[in-house]
Amino acid sequence: TFRESDGGTEMTFRQSGFDSASSLKGHEAGWSQSLERLSVFLGAESEGPDHV
Repeated sequence: TFRESDGGTEMTFRQSGFDSASSLKGHEAGWSQSLERLSVFLGAESEGPDHV
C-alpha cells in the first residue's frame, strides 16, 4: 500500500507463504536491499530500517 506521510510516501509491503524461517529471512534481506537501491536511485537518504 502507499499513503502520504510527512510530505512523502509511505510504502507498506506484505509477503507470506514462506516454507521456513530462513526463507523469510532471505526475502527480508532481499527486500531491504532492493528498497535501499530504490532510495539511492530516487536520491533519498535512508532514515533507518523502517524508513528506506
